[in-house]
Amino acid sequence: MVTLLNTEKEMYGPRTEQAVAILSRLLNMDWFDNVGTPHYRKEAEKAIREWMDSFHFERYHIRWLEKGELVPSLAEMNLAKSTLWRSLFPIPERMKQAAAAAGREGCLAKLADEILAHLFHHCFDAAYRAFHQYGSSVVKTAVCSVMYIGGMACAWESVGDLDGWESNPFRALLRVLEYGHWPLGMDEEQLYLF
Repeated sequence: MVTLLNTEKEMYGPRTEQAVAILSRLLNMDWFDNVGTPHYRKEAEKAIREWMDSFHFERYHIRWLEKGELVPSLAEMNLAKSTLWRSLFPIPERMKQAAAAAGREGCLAKLADEILAHLFHHCFDAAYRAFHQYGSSVVKTAVCSVMYIGGMACAWESVGDLDGWESNPFRALLRVLEYGHWPLGMDEEQLYLF
């Protein structure tokens, strides 16, 4: 089990313990263990629906990709056409503004730097094992997905005590990763899982 050495009180804001707990969860996951299998799909779908509901995107459909669909689907995905992505894209900037208004921009910046470095080093090997046969772009996309989901989940905690930030929707996406699946992208009306 991986543990973090530096958990200074309020290093990432008043919810430092929660941010560190999320990172610890991430660093101890068996990433991508069930990709391409039916194992834990129902549980992963429930978590994805919870996440989508938090953004009021009930119209999105979940589409499970089969192994032969992975590369072509990633190549065709266009985030610019996704209403969901357009809702997600401004969140980091709004988070940064909330942290600045609370005098915590340094906490958020420190969290982003440290969390992303930890995540990269811990998930790259798992992504490589799971996806090397599909090529380096798939490995890179998987690593970036983990870094985005994990980074957002942890960063949310740095402002989670502020009005409007109390409920962290990215905790639901963490469960998808814990179930060994990969929420790999979205387009106009579908969210893709593998």
